[in-house]
Amino acid sequence: MEKLKGYWKLIKQYSHILYAKITEHYTRAHTFCLEHTREILLSVAYVPYIGWLYPLYAYEHDAEVQKHAKRGLLYAVIAVAIALAIFTLLFMMPRPWRLLRFIFTVLLYINYLVYYAIVTVHIYCIWNKKDFSIPKIEFYLEKLEQYI
Repeated sequence: MEKLKGYWKLIKQYSHILYAKITEHYTRAHTFCLEHTREILLSVAYVPYIGWLYPLYAYEHDAEVQKHAKRGLLYAVIAVAIALAIFTLLFMMPRPWRLLRFIFTVLLYINYLVYYAIVTVHIYCIWNKKDFSIPKIEFYLEKLEQYI
């Protein structure tokens, strides 16, 4: 019981300092979010697999947000489609083909790695005010964006 009283005294003694620190950090984070709202919104579009959902439907009037949301959706759909194709092939392979099963498993992980790398580079380029495009794939992505 004596320990609890000691803890209570310490809480009373330092609570105003903790409150001040928490308020300071909250204010700093709040001003950062207000200053960088656009970058945060564009970055959310590239959060793996479901980040495109909010920007795509909440900001229908903004062309740039729509472009990034559609791009995030396409990357997610392509990554999932490739993963499902590889997994289906892996599932149908006979057990004795261990080397081929291993190669397809490695391909599955490479698919995830490439998807996360592309998403990370997009977010990095948004925050550094650069434009990122993959030259060979850009043509096909623009064609697919018309249907979304």
